[in-house]
Amino acid sequence: MADSPAAVPETRSTLPMLEKLTGFWEDKVVVVGPKILLTLLLFIVIHMIAKVVLKRLQKQLSEVVAKRQEQPGEVEKRMTTVFGILNKTALIGVWVVAILVILSQLDIPIGPIITAAGIFGLAISFGAQSLVKDLISGMFILFENQ
Repeated sequence: MADSPAAVPETRSTLPMLEKLTGFWEDKVVVVGPKILLTLLLFIVIHMIAKVVLKRLQKQLSEVVAKRQEQPGEVEKRMTTVFGILNKTALIGVWVVAILVILSQLDIPIGPIITAAGIFGLAISFGAQSLVKDLISGMFILFENQ
């Protein structure tokens, strides 16, 4: 009875599992790795271009407004505030898109992530209505010079 084939424990070979792991690393590191590096490089360039464009726009706009106003120091302060907010918004937007592109290159589905972010944003927006209202009112005050 002890020598029956059913009593001998079956040993699994780890070779197929090792081959799967090797195939995974080949696919993700060798094939997708350079794509991810190029994507990061592209978004770094886009971020730098956005910063330069916003800085030039700020300079030109402050020159135009300074010619119309009597207090150029106040104009500079307002422009610095507004364009600081725009710069941070552009920074966050560019890098969120970069992260989503990289996740899609890694074959991670981004649809559920975008859906969850939308639901989370909706919940936060209901809770932060007065904060957003104050932020928009502040922007109008800055623009209208009140």
